[in-house]
Amino acid sequence: MKDATKFIFVFTLCVLQVLIVIGALNWFVDPYSIHRSPPENPRQPVWMSKQLRIAKALYVRKLAPKGIVLGASTAQLAIDPSHPGWDNEIQPRYNLALPGANMYENLRYYQHARANAPLQKVLLGLDFVAFNHFTPLSDDFKEGLIASDKEGNIKSSFLMKTAMPLLSLNAVTASQKKFFARRKETHWANGLEIPEETGKRDWREAMLGSADGYVTRLLLPPPSHRFCLEDSSTPGSALGRLETLLRTAATDGTDIRLFIQPSHAFLMEALQATGYWDDYEIWERKLVALIEKINTEVLPEKKILLWDFSGYNTFTAEALAKDSTTAMKWYWDTGHYKKDLGDRVQDRIFGLNPPDREGSEDFGVLIDANNIDSHLKSIAEKRSAYLETQREDIQELKTRISNSTKNIPSYDCARLRESRF
Repeated sequence: MKDATKFIFVFTLCVLQVLIVIGALNWFVDPYSIHRSPPENPRQPVWMSKQLRIAKALYVRKLAPKGIVLGASTAQLAIDPSHPGWDNEIQPRYNLALPGANMYENLRYYQHARANAPLQKVLLGLDFVAFNHFTPLSDDFKEGLIASDKEGNIKSSFLMKTAMPLLSLNAVTASQKKFFARRKETHWANGLEIPEETGKRDWREAMLGSADGYVTRLLLPPPSHRFCLEDSSTPGSALGRLETLLRTAATDGTDIRLFIQPSHAFLMEALQATGYWDDYEIWERKLVALIEKINTEVLPEKKILLWDFSGYNTFTAEALAKDSTTAMKWYWDTGHYKKDLGDRVQDRIFGLNPPDREGSEDFGVLIDANNIDSHLKSIAEKRSAYLETQREDIQELKTRISNSTKNIPSYDCARLRESRF
C-alpha cells in the first residue's frame, strides 16, 4: 500500500513538473502575445499564431477594445481600425476579423468583445458565403474561449485565463512555430494583417485561380459542397445570428455600421456561372428587410445603415493584367482587396473626402427598402457594359469553374427547410 501511495505521489510530482516547464516555456515565448502589455503603437508589427481564432480571442481579453472590426479575411487584410474616420476617444480599437468567419463566429466574437469592454463602435463586413448554412466552423474555433454564453451573458473561464495560453497542446504548437518562424511579424498590433511578400506572385493566375477556388472552397465548401441561404425566421440561420448581433448592438447603443465587401467583379461572374446570382440578390434583399425591421422596432431615431461596395464600379471592375508580372492595383486576388481600397471603403462609411483619394464618387451605395430594386437593376446594367470589355477573361473563368464543379451534384434547399420543421 505504501509503495502504491509513493508511486502516485512521484507520478503526480512528475506531471506537475512537466506542466510547470510547459507553462514556463509558453509564458516566455508568449505565442499569443498576451503575457506582456499590448503595444502602445497600434501600427507596431507583432507575430500572431496561425491559430487566429484562439490568438485573437485571448488578445481581445487582454486589450479590451471599445471599437472592433468584424468579418472574414477580406476585412482582416484591408479594414484598418487606425483609419482617421474613427472617433479618437474610442480607444483601443482592434480588427477582430477572422479568415473564413461565418456569421456564428462573427456573433460569438462580437459577444466576446462585448463581454470584455463596452463596445462603442463596430464595423461589420458582410460576405455572401458567410451566410451559407453549410459553411463549417474552423478547427481553431474554441467555444470555451468566448467570454459569454450563447445568450451573451458574461461567464468566467479557467480555460481562457490559464489552461489554453499556458498548458494546452495548441499553445505548445504555437510556441514552436513562433520560435522557429522565419518571419517574425504577421499582423499590426491593431489586428490588421500584414500582407505577404508578393515579389514572385503570378498576378493573373492569382485572380483567375482564386475566383475558381472561391466556388469550390467557399461558396460550395467541402465536404458537402452545398449552398443554402435561409431567412432569419429559420432557427440557427446566419441571418438569424446577424439579427441577434444587430439587436444587441442597438439595445446597447453601439454605433454599428454594415458594409458588403468590395469583392472583384470576377466573384460576381463566378456567381453567375454557378447559378447563384439570384441567391445573391435575394441575400441583399433579406439584409435590407432585416435592417429595416430592426430600425423600426429598436432604433426609430438612430438608423443602422448598410453600404454595398460590391458590383461593377471603378475599383471592383479593375481589368486583369494580360501578363503574369503586372500587379493588380486594388486586389491581392478576387476576394481580397488591398488596404488602399479598404481606406476608401472607410472614407465613404465615415463621410470623409481626403484630397489624395479622389475618384471614389461611384464607389459604395447606401441601400435600403426604397432603392434596393433600382440598385440591383443598376448592377445588372453595369454588368452588361463590363461583359463587353472582358469577354475573353470571363470565358476563361467560366471554363475553369465548369471543370471544377462538373462532379458536384445539385442540392435542393427545400430538403433542408423540411428537415427543420
